[in-house]
Amino acid sequence: MLTAHAPAGYAVSKLAVSMGWIPKSAASPRTAIGIGVFAALLPDLDMIYFLTIDQRQHLHHGYWTHIPLFWVAVCGAAIIGSCLLRCHRIIPLVVLAGVNLLLHCFLDTIVAGILWHKPFSHRYTVFAEVPNVYPYTALNFILHWTFALEVLIWLAAFGVFAWGRRAARRRAIRIPHAALTDF
Repeated sequence: MLTAHAPAGYAVSKLAVSMGWIPKSAASPRTAIGIGVFAALLPDLDMIYFLTIDQRQHLHHGYWTHIPLFWVAVCGAAIIGSCLLRCHRIIPLVVLAGVNLLLHCFLDTIVAGILWHKPFSHRYTVFAEVPNVYPYTALNFILHWTFALEVLIWLAAFGVFAWGRRAARRRAIRIPHAALTDF
């Protein structure tokens, strides 16, 4: 995935908020969606290290930020910590962040490979191999059939956005039933 992590995170977070899985006591809808999108992008912060310090020596999907078990452990520790501190209202936000972190890893599994079994195995899991045909790496991904999945994710996120706007407009223009009977 080159560009679909943020829209996928937005769509999942917006649907979670809209369906009431994130209570307003935990965070405002805008904050919850922001946390979800940030979590969906968080594993790719390793690109800074990859491009500067490591100088592209190792595949960045091998770094700890792309290890699903690491994120499960972090979210589990955050949930246990919030229970011990009796701060239960942040648990839905931690779960939302965890879902988006794992969604990032799943989306990367489609063409890039992720170490889903680490530390038990060092084999990358990948659904479709992208051949290195063009000199510009991104072009190999853009011209591969799997890029259609990325476009579909963008369209789904736009659909969720439009659906949310339409629902908000419908709520804003509701006329009380009693006002209709005055005519």
